[in-house]
Amino acid sequence: LSGGGANLLGLEKYVADQFRLPTLKADPFGKISYPQEIEPLIKEIGPPFAVALGLGIRQFI
Repeated sequence: LSGGGANLLGLEKYVADQFRLPTLKADPFGKISYPQEIEPLIKEIGPPFAVALGLGIRQFI
């Protein structure tokens, strides 16, 4: 799940139950280095930043 709606309480379980498939939130910062002290913030804001991060790194890939 990605986008701002991915953080809706219970959405991950609901989608998994409805589609009978494992689901998880997108982690666009999964391969990016950042200070450990901001990890809680990164986990919270990650899904909505998937598109922005992709656009930001497209010239480096």
